[in-house]
Amino acid sequence: WTCECNAPSTGSGMQMPANCSIDECIANTMTCTAAGQTCNDLDFNTVGDWTCDCVAPSTGSGTAMAATCTQVGECMANSMTCTAAGQSCDDPNTTCTQVGECAANSMTCTAAGQSCDDPNTMMTGDWTCNCVAPSTGSATAMVATCVLDECVANGTTCLMGQTCNDPDQTVTGDWTCECNAPTTGSGSQMAATCVLDECVANVMTCTAAGQTCNDPNTSPATTGDWTCDCVAPSTGSGTAMAATCTQVGECMANSMTCTAAGQSCDDPTCECNAPCAANSMTCTAAGQSCDDPNTMANAMTCTAAGQSCDDPNTMMTGDWTCNCVAPSTGSATAMVA
Repeated sequence: WTCECNAPSTGSGMQMPANCSIDECIANTMTCTAAGQTCNDLDFNTVGDWTCDCVAPSTGSGTAMAATCTQVGECMANSMTCTAAGQSCDDPNTTCTQVGECAANSMTCTAAGQSCDDPNTMMTGDWTCNCVAPSTGSATAMVATCVLDECVANGTTCLMGQTCNDPDQTVTGDWTCECNAPTTGSGSQMAATCVLDECVANVMTCTAAGQTCNDPNTSPATTGDWTCDCVAPSTGSGTAMAATCTQVGECMANSMTCTAAGQSCDDPTCECNAPCAANSMTCTAAGQSCDDPNTMANAMTCTAAGQSCDDPNTMMTGDWTCNCVAPSTGSATAMVA
């Protein structure tokens, strides 16, 4: 039998208490690496003694916290570029001896993270500030405008079907992954989530039939699932094609008039009273509405003039009317309006 140390401690003792130890860097290393430093736990049997140590040639250490490092060389001006990304800055040659005009002007360049060069020490005014690779650019007697195509280093982040774009190569952090057409989408400094709405390409198939287009899954991996859906109160749906709609009311006879123009048909007041319930098709087949059997004798008088017939009170005679069809207005009792 053994005594086992409880996590996060480690250790084991055979038939006796274990000698437990804990490496505090297991839990705290991110505090250090985020600042481009290393984590060190000097004594596994003591808590709170872990340190963040600066990476040479910089110096400094912080107990149970990130260190404040003393930088050297060009890292004095540029270390933040590295540490902000959780990296350490290193200037392998901190003992540069400037020559010619760079002896007086190198700080103009190094303050901008650039190097100074005097191609001809026998001439004046020809010193240059040169951008450090992978940036490119140079300027005579002044700070250069550096150009860096971030897609050179980050292009592989973009997935298949995406393109890396760096819109302004004079600034950093603006590169994006753009989805290739016909997909859409963009990711800032990361792979994009692309969307493929098939209705963009196929909507005319639906609208030409007076229907609406719907793509239930816009993932590029799912294609061919778009549908043409009938407009209520008609019903029906067609996958990757125009639907065959089930019409109601007067639209059963007249829907083609609308759909031929890319419109939907709607009969908002399809309410036939008996015995119109049995005879409404006689009217709707002629593009007319059915009201009451007492109107059947006089309906032809109205419909011949392109008007509708209405009998407001089926218990009376002689009160039937011919009514003009909207947008026209007008009505006449027992005669053409």
